[in-house]
Amino acid sequence: MSVKSVVVYALSLTVGIGAVTHAKTQLIEQAFLETRDTIELADASRADLEDLNRLRSRRGGRLVAQASL
Repeated sequence: MSVKSVVVYALSLTVGIGAVTHAKTQLIEQAFLETRDTIELADASRADLEDLNRLRSRRGGRLVAQASL
């Protein structure tokens, strides 16, 4: 195996490992952001249900069921 082949192989391996590492980092960050958005949406939905229940209870009945998460 020539020196040129070893250098090309090492460079290709390094670039490949770097690309996989970068992609993994991006996926982890994306999963974190999606989880945070889902939690915020669930909290907002729960708050909306509580507000509706509070308003409707003043009118005489609870029409919206509590969502259990």
